[in-house]
Amino acid sequence: MLLVANFRKRLKVKFHKIFLENFEYIYKSIHNQKVDIYSNKQLPNIVYQTWVNNSLPWRMAKSIKIFREINKDFSFILYDHNERDKYMLESWGNRKIYQIYKNSVFQSSKADIWRYCILFEKGGYYFDIKSSCKTPISKLKVSRGATISYEPHNTYIPPSLEIFKNNKNIDLNVILNWAFGFKKKHPLLKIQIENIEKYSEFFKGKIFQNPKAAILAFTGPGMLTKSYRDYLKIHNKKIIANGIDFNGSGIYEIEGSQYRYKQSLNYSKVKNSKILI
Repeated sequence: MLLVANFRKRLKVKFHKIFLENFEYIYKSIHNQKVDIYSNKQLPNIVYQTWVNNSLPWRMAKSIKIFREINKDFSFILYDHNERDKYMLESWGNRKIYQIYKNSVFQSSKADIWRYCILFEKGGYYFDIKSSCKTPISKLKVSRGATISYEPHNTYIPPSLEIFKNNKNIDLNVILNWAFGFKKKHPLLKIQIENIEKYSEFFKGKIFQNPKAAILAFTGPGMLTKSYRDYLKIHNKKIIANGIDFNGSGIYEIEGSQYRYKQSLNYSKVKNSKILI
């Protein structure tokens, strides 16, 4: 029975690819959703996102609409690449982080840097354009001015003994960066931006066999986890996370998101490349 089920599944996938996949590339425009900002909350009720433009495969656009419908009390602001570039120049043009942003080879690195910078300046939430959450954002735990969650896997590299002694119940999981929230000027984001600036010389000009792994370490969840440990050493105040993948409510890839790569290269498929020039 299992063989028959697997055969039917493969047949269904093949049929879809041959006869139906082209219909997945019908594009729909998504527009910003704007509401009044809460005046009594640490984190503004606004979600920042970024993509090539505001036109997305129809099934993905439908999934985004569903996410917004369960968060009608939140603004959703989408920055296309040009708007994102403009923001970074105007708000961070006199900082080293802007040069790192400008000289990043992959859009994934640029999006990483931008999300830290815009939330540090303005406060609010960030979600990858491909991601969502089944739980309303307003129901997510806010701890010390932040809403964070963990990936399922551990870092395998323990924190310093100093951190262990002061935070005996510290989690060893990697902090995910496809979604989070921070109050304006949060010290963890300050440390994260500074760490990217400090470590940039190591990554600059080097060719990495696996560029994705290097990006995850440099601007992604690897560096964010390191910055959180630095934050603990300085402030000694643990941020209580929303479990793993927002207590199972997080959706890493919404339905239809796999078809977005026609608009932007999937960086995980690139080999032997620089990530910063």
